[in-house]
Amino acid sequence: MLAFIMQGINMMMFATYNTEFTLMVGAAVAGVGYGTLLAVFPSITADYYGLKNYGGNYGVLYTAWGVSGFIGPVVAATAVDMTGNYVMAYTICAAMLAVAVVLSIITKPVKAEAADAQKRLRNRTLISDSKPAFAGFLLSETTSIMVQATVKK
Repeated sequence: MLAFIMQGINMMMFATYNTEFTLMVGAAVAGVGYGTLLAVFPSITADYYGLKNYGGNYGVLYTAWGVSGFIGPVVAATAVDMTGNYVMAYTICAAMLAVAVVLSIITKPVKAEAADAQKRLRNRTLISDSKPAFAGFLLSETTSIMVQATVKK
């Protein structure tokens, strides 16, 4: 969340950067924010959504980041074409980062829901006195599947 706030403030300030030095500082702050998010997204994904479907969840997150990397410059270019300057583009970026801050505040881990799902799965099994045990991962070039086995007590 701090990275979103830092980048949002930086985007609001970008329209006021008039010298080469301030542009370099702004670009450095944007780079730090980008690098921070790139570094923490894997652990946040695991913390919020667990390891069971980690590969798929992180894949969706990273794909969304890639799509935004394509859409963002298009939106910025459209704003520049319409207004003749970058102020609107920076304002749009700051507004999107404000939405990201709000979403990071209201988003909660799904651990309770995962526990309920595990309980429902356990109730459906024929072996009522079993407990889940980690069996391992099957890896291939295109997919990673987590296999969970049940073992009698």
